[in-house]
Amino acid sequence: MAFGVATVAPDTPLRISGRLQGFSSSTAAELMGLHAVIVAAPAAEHIILHLDNLSVVNNFNKLVKHKDRATTREKMRYNHAIQWAVIAQACNIRQGAVEVC
Repeated sequence: MAFGVATVAPDTPLRISGRLQGFSSSTAAELMGLHAVIVAAPAAEHIILHLDNLSVVNNFNKLVKHKDRATTREKMRYNHAIQWAVIAQACNIRQGAVEVC
């Protein structure tokens, strides 16, 4: 599976791509792309990310945006729970907001 991110910041186009090997799913590729964008973007910038994987969008809203509503047990029952925890932490340390739709 592979992922690609193409953003156009003021004056500077940014392109990120990567490949997952092994038993990867489309969700895993989307998660890696999401994580890459969050880490690569300047911390003060607001990020609006449009994804074509509805599962990732819904899980982002449940596990990252509204993380206080989910119990620890619920969070651990999701597929790719570790990746979601890393993404949630990356969003927490950012100054800018992250929106996934």
